[in-house]
Amino acid sequence: MNRKFTPLRLVFITLILFAFILSSPESRAQQVQNKFRNLEIKLHSGFHIYSGDKLDEALDNGYGAVEIRLGWPVPKKDSWTNYYNNPTYGFGVYSGALGNPDLLGSPNAVFGFISFPLGKTDKHYFMIEPSVGITYDMKPHDPETNPLNDAIGSRAGVYFDLNVGGVLWVNREVDFTYGFDLSHFSNGRTFTPNYGLNMAGFNVGLRYHFNRSQNKLDNRFVPDLVLPARPQNLPRLSDTLVNRHGMNIYAAVGTTQNDNDENRYFNSTVTLEYAYRRSLKHSFTFGFDLMYDGSLERNYPETSERFLLGVHPGYDFSFWRFDLRAQVGFYLGDSRGKGVFYLRPALRYNITKNFFAQVGLKTKDGAAADWVEYGLGIHLGK
Repeated sequence: MNRKFTPLRLVFITLILFAFILSSPESRAQQVQNKFRNLEIKLHSGFHIYSGDKLDEALDNGYGAVEIRLGWPVPKKDSWTNYYNNPTYGFGVYSGALGNPDLLGSPNAVFGFISFPLGKTDKHYFMIEPSVGITYDMKPHDPETNPLNDAIGSRAGVYFDLNVGGVLWVNREVDFTYGFDLSHFSNGRTFTPNYGLNMAGFNVGLRYHFNRSQNKLDNRFVPDLVLPARPQNLPRLSDTLVNRHGMNIYAAVGTTQNDNDENRYFNSTVTLEYAYRRSLKHSFTFGFDLMYDGSLERNYPETSERFLLGVHPGYDFSFWRFDLRAQVGFYLGDSRGKGVFYLRPALRYNITKNFFAQVGLKTKDGAAADWVEYGLGIHLGK
């Protein structure tokens, strides 16, 4: 029987074929957007770098810790990550046995991290990983119940870790990780005493890669279609020269305590600095710091004597909207017993192109904490 091949039938047949193509497993696999994640468990062990004089015996046996991390890469073209060898970032939890728990407690921490691969990311590559967060469940100094703890004066503080190590691919989903890291627990002299806990040691871990979109494609126990577990062949772009000049105006405040003194003192910093941005990643600064230290009141009753003036060169490493800042300052005139120089490691978040927030640690006599700075600033320039 002859049937006319009308335009309506042609459209109907086309829709059926199109639906069949879209329903094929291969087509569905192409439509699913990959959502790569990785889960890592890491073990730490090492020794303390202690500058106090009462906890030597409590810290003799070193420390041990375990942490769990959830991370994700951003495998996109034309993304800021392409300029940094496509790092992985995320958050984690930390639990440590740092010494005698009767004196130090059992510190835990929650933190954010970013892992920058170094060189080619083949089956083995090196990486550098900074982490920063909040630590808690510490047992602070108490003149009656815990007089030997001269390292920590509060139950909570800042956790910082810098890990340098390597990654070895074991199979499609699993990596073996290893590294050497430096860890720091401190409250920045917000509460005293505050020698802090500084640790150096080794770490090993296992990292499991998975794709959250797998269940959308094929969630059977033994799937026929399997999505990649990790991103591959990501673009890597070289650093771009910028050559921009500008000025930063920054104001910060903080509070501190003196040893054996429950009073709280106000501190502030005003900074004016020249900034030269060499490239997307690297910047250099030079500036002047006017600082007020209220904790000097005990030895310097006149308000005018509590002001300090310094000058600093600095370096910034930039990624996304963040700048990791490192500055070395030198006092101009009398340092009021704080030594010749000070350091200022800081993290800056660029809210807009001209407005930023910053948190940093100003040290005294080298690396000892002086006070934590919480501030806002303006960038004048392009």
